[in-house]
Amino acid sequence: MGRGDLAGAAHLELVSGVAQLRPEEAMLDAMLRGWRAQQKSRGMRDETAADRERLIRRFCEFTNEYPWRWTAGHVDEWSAYLTGERHLAPSTIRAYQGDVRLFTEFLIDARYGWGPACEDAFGTYPVAICHEWKCRPFTREELQRFLDYADEQVERAVRLVAMQEDRHRGDGHMSEAEPRERVAPPGEIEQSGKYHQVPDPRGKY
Repeated sequence: MGRGDLAGAAHLELVSGVAQLRPEEAMLDAMLRGWRAQQKSRGMRDETAADRERLIRRFCEFTNEYPWRWTAGHVDEWSAYLTGERHLAPSTIRAYQGDVRLFTEFLIDARYGWGPACEDAFGTYPVAICHEWKCRPFTREELQRFLDYADEQVERAVRLVAMQEDRHRGDGHMSEAEPRERVAPPGEIEQSGKYHQVPDPRGKY
């Protein structure tokens, strides 16, 4: 078997010379067939491969994107959803994240050719989205701190808008010399008149 004939390689799964009515779906189906073939060649049980495929399809539905458009932000949003709304155990979430990481590692492995296939078809290609240090779900305490911070920023912005409206009603306009309070943009907090990046509650940026 040649280097390009690895089980799961793109050219073994894609049908060449045929125009697909739904090329994105055809590419996703081919990727999952390839991943299944790769796992089977490594002795993985059919039941495990099928469970992983269902998980990847659910992740696609959650993000409403195909694998070549996934970003690390999708993993963060999904992890927060699994923790805050589904209330899944951290061990379960880590297992889900691990399956997503395995799938994307398969896609970005140059030996299988999925990157060039996607770039030729869609002008973009899959990238790593679930690094080992990042693929850890928020704990409930970390998630609550993050949500509390977001709530505080919204409340602060509402108060500032109300204050500015009161000043406009009283003075007709704000003096150019009058100090203006700056609302911290997303990802920043105020500290001694300066702004800096808000740390990830898990200890990473």
